[in-house]
Amino acid sequence: MFEPLELLGPDDHADTLLQTLHRAWVYRQHSPEQSQGWERRVQEQLSHTDSRTRRQCQARLLLMHAERAQLQLESELCQQQSRQAYEQFELLDDLRGCSDALWPQALLQAELGQVERAVLLLQQAAELALRAGDPARAHLAAQEQAALLAYVDLPRSESLAKQFGPLRPEYGPANEAAALFAQMRWAIQHGRVAECTAPGLRAFELAQRNGQRRLAVTLCSALCYSAYGAWDFEQAFAWIERGHQLCAGLGWPALHAQCDMRLGQLLLHAGQNEKAADVLQHALHNVQAYPHLREYAGILEGLACAHYSSGRYDMAEPLLLQVRHWALLNQQPEMETEALVGLTHIHLGRGQWGLAANFASMAWQSAQDAQDWGHAVIALYLLSRSTLERTDLSAEAKHQLMEQHFAALQKAQTKASGLILKPSYYSVLSDYYATCGDHARAFEIERQARQAAQHAAEATNNQQALSLMARIEHRRMEAEAAKLKSQNEARRERIALLEQEQNTLARLAAVGQRITAQLNIEALGTQTNTLIRELLPVDSILIYRTDPNGEQLLPLQLIEDGMALSGLPIALSHPHSSSARCARQLEVLVQEAAANQARLDSEVPGASPMASAMHAPLQVGSTLVGVMSLQTRQAHAYGARERTIFSALSSYVAIALANAVAHQNTQQLQRKLADQEKLASLGSLVAGVAHELNTPIGNSLLVSTTLQDHTRHFGQQLGAGALSKRALTGLLESLGQGLDVVQRNLHTAARLVNSFKQLAVNRQVQDHCSFDLPELCQQCVHTLSHQLRRQHVQVVTELPEALRLFGHAGSLSQVLIILLENALIHGIGERSDGVLRLSVQQRDHPTLPVLLELSDNGKGMPPEVQQRIFEPFFTTRFGQGGSGLGLSIAHNLVVEALQGDITVHSSEGQGTRFCVALPLHARANASAA
Repeated sequence: MFEPLELLGPDDHADTLLQTLHRAWVYRQHSPEQSQGWERRVQEQLSHTDSRTRRQCQARLLLMHAERAQLQLESELCQQQSRQAYEQFELLDDLRGCSDALWPQALLQAELGQVERAVLLLQQAAELALRAGDPARAHLAAQEQAALLAYVDLPRSESLAKQFGPLRPEYGPANEAAALFAQMRWAIQHGRVAECTAPGLRAFELAQRNGQRRLAVTLCSALCYSAYGAWDFEQAFAWIERGHQLCAGLGWPALHAQCDMRLGQLLLHAGQNEKAADVLQHALHNVQAYPHLREYAGILEGLACAHYSSGRYDMAEPLLLQVRHWALLNQQPEMETEALVGLTHIHLGRGQWGLAANFASMAWQSAQDAQDWGHAVIALYLLSRSTLERTDLSAEAKHQLMEQHFAALQKAQTKASGLILKPSYYSVLSDYYATCGDHARAFEIERQARQAAQHAAEATNNQQALSLMARIEHRRMEAEAAKLKSQNEARRERIALLEQEQNTLARLAAVGQRITAQLNIEALGTQTNTLIRELLPVDSILIYRTDPNGEQLLPLQLIEDGMALSGLPIALSHPHSSSARCARQLEVLVQEAAANQARLDSEVPGASPMASAMHAPLQVGSTLVGVMSLQTRQAHAYGARERTIFSALSSYVAIALANAVAHQNTQQLQRKLADQEKLASLGSLVAGVAHELNTPIGNSLLVSTTLQDHTRHFGQQLGAGALSKRALTGLLESLGQGLDVVQRNLHTAARLVNSFKQLAVNRQVQDHCSFDLPELCQQCVHTLSHQLRRQHVQVVTELPEALRLFGHAGSLSQVLIILLENALIHGIGERSDGVLRLSVQQRDHPTLPVLLELSDNGKGMPPEVQQRIFEPFFTTRFGQGGSGLGLSIAHNLVVEALQGDITVHSSEGQGTRFCVALPLHARANASAA
């Protein structure tokens, strides 16, 4: 007997021999390897125990080996070890052990399709358990019998379960799981699929908790069946995947076959016939050595279904005859019914209506006798179809048969109230009555179908119920219009087309996302060429863009068979160009080679003639941005579907092309504005140079003019003979003082010129060089000294005596000028007590050891401005002369040319601090702006 695993607790090496054996017994399916480890521990200790305990342990070990052989379908070994274990338990007068020893043989017989033999062995096990005073063991054996008989003799199965009375709590979770599993099988056989899920879920939970892996796998298969019976394919696939996971690596052929069989049936139910055939063919190969397995017959039946569903009737028929023979031999009426249903499908497909009706009648009778109402409804549906197609029956005879079918359907519908039935099961009858003009009867059938389906769908979910009612309502309206059958066929075609279109739209969306994300014009053409080939037949792709004047189509991408072509611009007024005509008419053009024309003429020099072509304008709103053409050597390649896809692709390409052109124009505008910013900076520099040189040069000019006047006056005195010593002395003094002033001012001008010259060289020369950072800082401050004095701004510098860097001196001087001007204009503004602090220091940093800081005591900035301060075109002085490029340029220069980092720290009313971190030696491959 199983006990809940959580009651055993963790492995304890201090367990007694019997406790260790009990642990191995309970875990034998949950953790086979761990259980076998405990078995070995028991065997090692057998020699140290008394004789009776040793024989008890040996018998139980044999029983565990027998069960392992049963799960591995080693028939002879299983029976041998089971008999040996039974004999030893019998010698020990252990009736519980004898009862347990019959289980492996019973389950083996059940796996091999010998249900009656299995039931007989389980009856003996139940009797032995009762004699041992163990009603829980007896109840478990009875529930297993009931579950096995559910597929063979449903009334007997239900009666047998009741003989042992209701389930008692003290019987334990193993008994509850077995009882729930039997209830689940009864519901399936009665066709009440909606009633299967709740007991199945509870049973699976108990089986997992008890370590009953064999039962858990079987429940996964049953829950998969109930899920896809309720059209819940997602849940069905989840359950069968769980079953495969549970039996993975265990080497239990019957359980593997059960999962493979159910997966094949699920794929068939989902309409994936070829995938189902592959799965079932592989499963059949794996169970070829076990032809007595029930799963073997199930796999044959599923494989036959996959064949006849695909029109391979000759391959399906012998498989179904083999299944029917197996079912009759093993007394499995459900399997016989499935074989008869399959044979009916085959004869319907061949147009053999009489044979189809005979097999459908046999299937109906077999299902009715076994109370298998799910298959009974299917048989009635097939019987109705074959009856209507028969030509050997009069209209009156057909009407009588259809009346009988209708009555039988009502009976089956009542019995199978929980089964979700396909609408087509009712469509044959409703079609017939609608054709006969009995719309009331047709409507009644549809109404009953709706009620039955609505009741069953309540066990699934609201979405399925709404979908089913919508389909039924649609069918009712078609019946009232007397066009039910033809409209149903059209509807199925539309659904198939819709599914295809949905898949296509999903792919189009993915392709469109990739195309519109491309902003490089040249790369756009290449990527479009690659992606279009995934969706449409194409040998040549031509993409043109309009010129800025809108007069020509310029070739962007011309590719044929993967090779690039060179094309010429095409005038929009070109009378013979298809691309130009498409651009003029602004509509998709489709061309096919005429009957007397082998191929279409190409408008690209060197291109091959094609049989089919499509041309689409690339429009964004009312603006034409280009034309795209697809061509192929395949005749009549572009139908309505291809034109729809091409139109959608053209829209994506048009948007991408417009974005790419806009991006290109934006980049050009950025470069133009950046150049203007540099020119403005140069203008400021020139103005500063002019102002600084004006003072010393003006002073020199004034002194030289004064000296010139003194010299002229001295000459006049000399000519008049009135020269005196005093006059000569005065002239000499004036000349000495004046020349001294001129010399000082000219030296000042020379220093300024040298400083400006060095700064200009630094700003223009982008080659790497060694430079003194403190000196460069002083030069930049000096350059703006006029503006600093005009705004009464005090500059405080904290610079080391010398600090040489290797890098782009011009880029750094440009950065400093931009930061200084930004502080004067945006930070300090009209403030009269402005202070700028410029400092340079070295710090302990692995890559950027030099830190240059420039701070002001201006108005600061809010967080939202700080976040965007380095963005191109962002300015707080929009419309007041600010371009928004200064700090963006500075940021790019620091990061790219100087290989450093720049950050800003500010708060409103507290000023702003820019920190520029630099390396001592920048790499030579850095680009300077």
